[in-house]
Amino acid sequence: MNHSAMTIVPGGGPHEFTVAHPDLKVECYGYGVSFSSSTCPIITCHSVQYYKSHGVIPRGYKPNRDNRILEIGAGLAEFVPWIVQNLRGSSRERPVVIDPLNYSLVINSLELALRQVISEEAQTLIMRLLDRAKIYSDPSKVNLISARLEEVLDATELQNQYDLVVDCQAGFYSGIESSELMRLKESLKRRKKFFI
Repeated sequence: MNHSAMTIVPGGGPHEFTVAHPDLKVECYGYGVSFSSSTCPIITCHSVQYYKSHGVIPRGYKPNRDNRILEIGAGLAEFVPWIVQNLRGSSRERPVVIDPLNYSLVINSLELALRQVISEEAQTLIMRLLDRAKIYSDPSKVNLISARLEEVLDATELQNQYDLVVDCQAGFYSGIESSELMRLKESLKRRKKFFI
């Protein structure tokens, strides 16, 4: 990876700057961080609580070592790292994530951001996002398919069935018609019910 292509661009206020790379932009401001990428139209950092409150995952869902999980377009969301951390390697299968985001570039950008003068709130958030990015990029913890959904429709992983298929907006940014996307997600789910 060409680290020399990364630059720091000062922002308009205290603790404001952008880590810029041709493929990724990380904007840091007083209390938070936002991302934009040439490969991903949207990069979210949603919490597990957000997933539960918005119906992305079933309320009351608890990590289960027997569940097979697929997340489409995870970005830097908390869900898959939460699963990995809760199961601590006892899962029968690693969660599968389909996302074209360059997690190595995210890690390098966040590490560079941490070396800047930032607020305590931003530092805490960046460290949390850095931990998540490291989990996503660790092949012993996550089976990452680094591609857009429409590019991997014939992948072996999509021939399997999953107990939980998670998609918080990413599928709708793919090149797949929404009705076809819904059929795909339904076909990937096992018919067995694991949650009450």
